[in-house]
Amino acid sequence: MESINIYFNYVNDEIVSVHTERVDSKFEGVTVVNEDEFISLMRARGLKINEDISENLREIFDNVNALETINDESNDDKKFIIKHWVSNRSFGELIDMFENEEIKVPDMQRPFVWDSFRSSRLIESIVMGLPIPPLFLLEVDNNVYEIIDGYQRLTTLYNFVKGNPWVGKKGKRNITSKLSKNLVIPSIRGKSFSELSDDQKRIIKRSTIPLIEFKQLNPDNYTSKYLIFERINTGSEKLSSMQIRKSLAYGSFINQLYREANQKEFITLFSNSQIKKDLHTEAFLRIIAISDIVYNRFKPTQSGLENILNEYCEEKKQETIDSSRINFVFDTIGELKEIFIKENMFRRVNHNGDYEGLMNISILESIIGVIVEAKMNKQDYKIDEEAYKVNMKQVYERSISGEQNNPFSFSTGAIESMKSRFNICETIIGSVLSE
Repeated sequence: MESINIYFNYVNDEIVSVHTERVDSKFEGVTVVNEDEFISLMRARGLKINEDISENLREIFDNVNALETINDESNDDKKFIIKHWVSNRSFGELIDMFENEEIKVPDMQRPFVWDSFRSSRLIESIVMGLPIPPLFLLEVDNNVYEIIDGYQRLTTLYNFVKGNPWVGKKGKRNITSKLSKNLVIPSIRGKSFSELSDDQKRIIKRSTIPLIEFKQLNPDNYTSKYLIFERINTGSEKLSSMQIRKSLAYGSFINQLYREANQKEFITLFSNSQIKKDLHTEAFLRIIAISDIVYNRFKPTQSGLENILNEYCEEKKQETIDSSRINFVFDTIGELKEIFIKENMFRRVNHNGDYEGLMNISILESIIGVIVEAKMNKQDYKIDEEAYKVNMKQVYERSISGEQNNPFSFSTGAIESMKSRFNICETIIGSVLSE
């Protein structure tokens, strides 16, 4: 990998921002080959790197590595062939399609979050004839669609017309959605759909909204929906990659991932900011998916960690993880907690043999994945902190010297890096599981 420029700003000896371009005169720049070199330089200057900055760094280098991988693929411009078109449909037609499941909303879509006033404003805008932002739909079968963007708008409209509560179907409380009393149009204030005039009902049902419809022609799957969702998602807060998978790769597999990742034994390994971004669930996914890749149970057709994990979730979305494998994961975490204090678990080791930095998910996925594989194959192994520190120190030293890239921070989504990480961890536990 070629060296890249990293620009940073710090306050009170703590780095508060990193970029690949100089944002303003307060930013200083360094030229580094990898994340380890940057951390080493900052440590030498007495500067601290917090959790968010560490994640930003990892994202920067992963993006650079991903671009290099892409540039090496001669046919990358043919990776996706996506057709799209713009159409207009009445709200009445959309309501029928939604009710008949011709428009599917992922089971694990983000919960309905609009309050009654925001929902009411949408209905009022329709009555007033104001333009409504388009819906984005992906055609997954003949005239059957998955909603990519516009879930809140469509759900608001459906619930109001059907007489449901704003938040969804009627439950124990038989509350019909009613418009806010603080609207511009006096004649619709505080009214349900059934209480509107016939003319107002017709306006709502017959008004049209633009639809931007997509169909993936190549490859013959729906992997492009992750790219589409990421590019056009209009939510107020940017979703993480795992949150996008939660919305788009819904099914028994994702459901199980979230259930297991939220177990106390696992979730307590992560900070509140990581949990907020569902990074703990992505870590659990990586333990399972990357083990399957390294040990030849799954062969990805995509490149880059994000794309590989998307593909894995799509492939496995109606499957479940074997319960014995899940138990082995938690058994392994328990064993590791008996050997390492929490603050040292899954961390890098510097040239002095000291732990440094924050928890590294690439280390977590690899060491747990290797031990679980040993358990599954009934192979002997030994968890030894000294062996861990010796091997991780060697990885660090080779990285700093430029002898070898650190697979725990460099090209983390490359298959060779995955295998290299697992080989290192196999050495640590004294078990060789792969050729």
